[in-house]
Amino acid sequence: MKDIVGTYLSLRITGVNLLLLFLASCALPPSNIERLINRLENPDAGVMIVAHRACWQKAPENSLKSIDDCIALGIDIIEIDVRRSQDGVLVLMHDSTVDRTTNGTGKVSELTLAQLKKLQLKTGNGQQGMLTQQRIPTFKEVLLSTQGKILINLDAKEDVFVAAVKEASSLGMEKQLIIKIEVPAGNAKLSAFNFLPQIHFMPKITQGNGPLGILAPQYISYNPVAFEVKAKMEAYLIEGADDIAEIGARLWVNTLSATPEKAAGHIDMLAIKDPDAHWGRLVELGVGMFQTDEPEALLNYLVAKGLR
Repeated sequence: MKDIVGTYLSLRITGVNLLLLFLASCALPPSNIERLINRLENPDAGVMIVAHRACWQKAPENSLKSIDDCIALGIDIIEIDVRRSQDGVLVLMHDSTVDRTTNGTGKVSELTLAQLKKLQLKTGNGQQGMLTQQRIPTFKEVLLSTQGKILINLDAKEDVFVAAVKEASSLGMEKQLIIKIEVPAGNAKLSAFNFLPQIHFMPKITQGNGPLGILAPQYISYNPVAFEVKAKMEAYLIEGADDIAEIGARLWVNTLSATPEKAAGHIDMLAIKDPDAHWGRLVELGVGMFQTDEPEALLNYLVAKGLR
């Protein structure tokens, strides 16, 4: 009788194990945001693209439409600028005033949300762009439109980090955020950011403030996912790329045409004409994240080269 019971229990246990294996094999595949987070946290998982002020080539910068365009293209990360309105609401705007990008005038900090929402955004990056029906989005609206879809690099133009992380956390989206700060590793301001373990943190380092290979390791305790490095010369990147790789972080470079001093001269305007000599060269130097004003062209190049 004991043998029969033992055989029965063994079959039951085996059956349960098989059922668990079957259920595991039927588990849902990782969501898009899970795949992006996994790529972000794995420097060897291909080059990542950061769209500067979102994809503003066919839509106003920092608009919901420009963000939707990035999602449709399959861009990894949007970089957005966040400020606070007069009544304390977080909104998207790069400049301190609304003059360049809307049909209004005045400082964001001196206009209420209701006043800001009446303004129309201009196409592209403002300047002489035509008016659109796009309005200044709140940070909350951006979070809702991007939930589970794309990573967000937050460029806070004021001291809004805590409020922004709180809004993201209320939606369970803190891991979609990448927050960048340029302060020394031992600075009291950085130490005061007790929300850092909840989000992806990226220190900013500028050539001229010390050797990259010495500065980068000082941030290890903050578990940086990447380093935004502003390099005037290739030598600065070469000197510190291995140190950043050893930390297990990515090397981020801005290839914006207006600031050649941030990418050792390898800017988008030149890369469009000769991508191998500029985007390709930066990849050779160890760059794994590009902030660019040409996200679609960079995407096409990286795909063609098998770098994604």
